[in-house]
Amino acid sequence: DNPDQRITEDVKNFVTTSVKIITMLVKAITYICAFTGVLLSISYVLVVFLLLYSTVGTVIAVAGFGKRLMELQRTALAREATFRFSLVRVREHAESVAFYNGGEREQGSSDGLFANLVVTLLSQLKWLAGLQLFNSCFQYITFILPPLLIAPLYFDGTVEFGVIPQAGMAFSTIRHHLSLLANNLAQFASLGAEAARLTNLRDCLNESPVPPGEVILRKQLKTPAIDLKSNENSNAGTPGGIVSKFAGVVPLLTVESLTLRTPDGRRELVNELSLALKPGESLLIIGPSGCGKSSLLRCFAGLWGRGSGDISMIGNSRHLGKKPENDDVTAANENETAMQELLRNGGEEVAFVPQKPYMALFGSLREQLMFPVPVAPPPTADALGDDPMCPSRMGSQEERGISIGNNADYSSFSKNSFQNLPVQSFRDALDQAALGELMVRFQLDDKIAWEDVLSLGQQQRLTLARLFLKSNIKLAFLDEATSACDSETEQKVYEAVRSHVPTYISIAHRVRSLVKFHTHVLACEPGPDGKNNWVFMTSEQFMKKQKDRGNEDFA
Repeated sequence: DNPDQRITEDVKNFVTTSVKIITMLVKAITYICAFTGVLLSISYVLVVFLLLYSTVGTVIAVAGFGKRLMELQRTALAREATFRFSLVRVREHAESVAFYNGGEREQGSSDGLFANLVVTLLSQLKWLAGLQLFNSCFQYITFILPPLLIAPLYFDGTVEFGVIPQAGMAFSTIRHHLSLLANNLAQFASLGAEAARLTNLRDCLNESPVPPGEVILRKQLKTPAIDLKSNENSNAGTPGGIVSKFAGVVPLLTVESLTLRTPDGRRELVNELSLALKPGESLLIIGPSGCGKSSLLRCFAGLWGRGSGDISMIGNSRHLGKKPENDDVTAANENETAMQELLRNGGEEVAFVPQKPYMALFGSLREQLMFPVPVAPPPTADALGDDPMCPSRMGSQEERGISIGNNADYSSFSKNSFQNLPVQSFRDALDQAALGELMVRFQLDDKIAWEDVLSLGQQQRLTLARLFLKSNIKLAFLDEATSACDSETEQKVYEAVRSHVPTYISIAHRVRSLVKFHTHVLACEPGPDGKNNWVFMTSEQFMKKQKDRGNEDFA
């Protein structure tokens, strides 16, 4: 739960507390060595009694208070993080809560979480007060014990009177440092709680999400040479745009006997699915909500991988899942080099557009369009020509009141790289996504809260503009990427997708309006036993099937 707090607060507190405890330990060892000789010169009995006294006190403190304080500290950390997360969540969804008139309900929920946190902190305070009381009584008794133990030696004339306060000071000093654990039990309990939370986080990060024997194999295909523009006109009337030219070309995506399960393994979403898509072919995935359409895209992206079967696709290793354990460092370096080369040449060959758009925090329009690639400093006037929208011709960023954070390292990118695209490229991408007005309303380097300025439909189209901005895309996956757009805009955007991307896979519920933009359909039809029955067919076969069923939408 709440990994953000574990990474920030718990790591900081763990390091700080560890340093303090190590410092106290070194100091305690130094004092014990210095005063033990003094105490031994006075009485061996006093030293033995001191060791027993400190040991008994530490055991009582740890057994009576340590375990409970550690549990309370772990609970307090978890409840504080949950309370903080609940407030952030309400703030992010404030408008939706207001429309539902759910402010009172959410306030009650937050009050309940806060009350639980207060109860835990009060309980922790009581136990800390009890520990402090025990340590105080344990410490004050040492003021009486040394004189009582030295008194017989004094009356026998073995030691002088000045030895009594000397022994008392040495006894108290050694006792204090021998009781390091009891005196600082609250810090040790906090350290233990933080260590447990961080260990749990580390184990979760290192844990394999897929059990052995249930791994979907992923392979990389060689990208065929594709000239999309030269074939646009000759196949304009063909669904998918460019089918005939690539007959016999190796596919961009092949799926063989794919069986996909949820990460917990409780539900089977896909059973023995096989298909292949060549350049110019496109696929529309349809089916009822919750049948596993988006899960299938998660599988293609390497986010989910529990099941069996083979997936072969173009692209870099990021979409091919976790590398086998026997891969050497050289292979990893080659994959990283290939990734950097793809970025320099115009971006990745495979793109995923999720259903819920993501806007980079405090990012400029340029950064939003180029996400997730780091953005280089704004291009020079020579690269932009006479474009009036060029930031350099609008004055400096400071003069326009724009704060730009250029902390990224751009040394690895060439002058003609993807990071230095001219403004016209951004304008064209936005026009294809039916967002040309953004270049009129904003500058490329304006940083605003885009989630608050743009509607959900505009945010979806902005994520599609990222797709149009990249020239190397050969295979795209669109998960209801236009669900918040009107039909007319959706048609325009898919026309742009068809002309820009050789092969794409879409998930959509507006089947009638989008089937014409795809060459194939993958339909999920729930069977009588409750399992999903996936049927792969051409668009013509699908439309004929719908007409035979009497579906008026396809008449």
